[in-house]
Amino acid sequence: MTKYVNQDVFDASLLLAAADYLDSGSELQLHSTVGQLVQYYQNDYVGDYLFRNQLIEMVPKLVKKFEKISKAVLVERLKFAADVRMQLDDNMKRKSSLKKMFGGTAFTSGHPNPNVRAETGLINAEYLVNLVMSGV
Repeated sequence: MTKYVNQDVFDASLLLAAADYLDSGSELQLHSTVGQLVQYYQNDYVGDYLFRNQLIEMVPKLVKKFEKISKAVLVERLKFAADVRMQLDDNMKRKSSLKKMFGGTAFTSGHPNPNVRAETGLINAEYLVNLVMSGV
């Protein structure tokens, strides 16, 4: 049975891949980073073949939303936003201490609707970067 990457993992992966892509400026590096993320999560989310393509599609869209910000500042903010996102659950609420302790992947059945995950991830990532940029 396929278990799809949860929203929190997708969002954090999107932010980290965008930071790496922006920092390197290379499409090849984007594919390499996404490949590493897919490999890292493949045992927890068996059969999620959408994950790779969704990340590759959304990273340039996220970077484009912040194209007026200096590259160095944006890379830093993307990484910080990814750290913040890893502290939140799928609904952007603070994770329970039990989920934090064990990583949470064993306690979930996976994303219920992976076809909307990418667009939701883009919205969540944009929100978090804007929040980080505002200094909150």
